[in-house]
Amino acid sequence: MIKSIFIDYFTSYSVFAPIIAIISATLLLIVIFVNIKLSYKHKQQFIPLTILAVCLAFLTYQYIPNHIISSAVQTGNIYEYKKAINYAILPYQKGVFYSLTGEAYYQFEKDGAKAVQCYEKAHQYTKDYIADGYIPAALLYNVKGDYDKAIEISLARKTYNILTISYILKKDYKKALKYANLCINLNKSNPWYYCTRAIIYRNLGNIENADKDYRKSLDLCNNNSKFADRINKMYANYQYSFKNKYLNLAKEYKFIQ
Repeated sequence: MIKSIFIDYFTSYSVFAPIIAIISATLLLIVIFVNIKLSYKHKQQFIPLTILAVCLAFLTYQYIPNHIISSAVQTGNIYEYKKAINYAILPYQKGVFYSLTGEAYYQFEKDGAKAVQCYEKAHQYTKDYIADGYIPAALLYNVKGDYDKAIEISLARKTYNILTISYILKKDYKKALKYANLCINLNKSNPWYYCTRAIIYRNLGNIENADKDYRKSLDLCNNNSKFADRINKMYANYQYSFKNKYLNLAKEYKFIQ
């Protein structure tokens, strides 16, 4: 609950953020002025007023990293992401910003190694995988070949499609089948899910179910020749289709030269 409130407040970039900062700064100045005036006559009020002033100062300061990260998300400027991390005070906030930076390395820079470093830093601060940036993190761990880490994140985020692929890459086809079934139960109109399950069945030696899912995936293409062509190639190369795809992704994201 506390983390949820934290994320809603510290990672949402609404128009109210600068207004809150201005109000907090104004109240802070008032408190400081009153504090000075009363400190000599009313010593007992000095401590609570000081605490209130510090709290208001903190609220005012929080606008700075939030404004910077908001700008970074809009522009994709890595320097701005790093700047926001440096300005962040609270550990969980810093962790969320690291996660967003990892997503930026993934999306804009295509630098998988640096993205993974940011995700690992984020996890050191947050101790969970709640931020949305961890969804591409699971994909990158698959690309890197760290399937167990990808599985850990996918289970936490309930990204069953990535989880299925993790087990396929590990050649644990029984567990891959379990999560492929979950994917289809959640979305019965996705041709890729049926094609993926067909590939799993082929690797398990269940040709009858494999061909059934293969035909179903083609039916769901709705005469889209490009989709159908890709599915045909994946199914024909069922033993190496995912391996080759992730080898190409490893080159794209600079894990290998």
